[in-house]
Amino acid sequence: MDHTCANTLCVNPAHLEAVPPGENSRRSWERGNGNNRNTEKTKCPKCDGPYTEKTRTQRGKLRTYRVCVPCDRARNAASARARYAAKKKES
Repeated sequence: MDHTCANTLCVNPAHLEAVPPGENSRRSWERGNGNNRNTEKTKCPKCDGPYTEKTRTQRGKLRTYRVCVPCDRARNAASARARYAAKKKES
């Protein structure tokens, strides 16, 4: 079902149209809904570094998202330091 007015709060059944899933995705893409907004981003929101073809993608619970490599390395290093400190504290 395609919601033709693209208003997420609308409950009017007259705004629904039965279309194949591919057509629904195409329309959503043209309206700028869904993943289209994220694929147009050109830089990391945390460090303002550019997204390139080498940017990692990770699969989350609901979506696949891009990860800035320097931010990902910094996050992993901080996590490792926290685990090491917790382990050292237990000993």
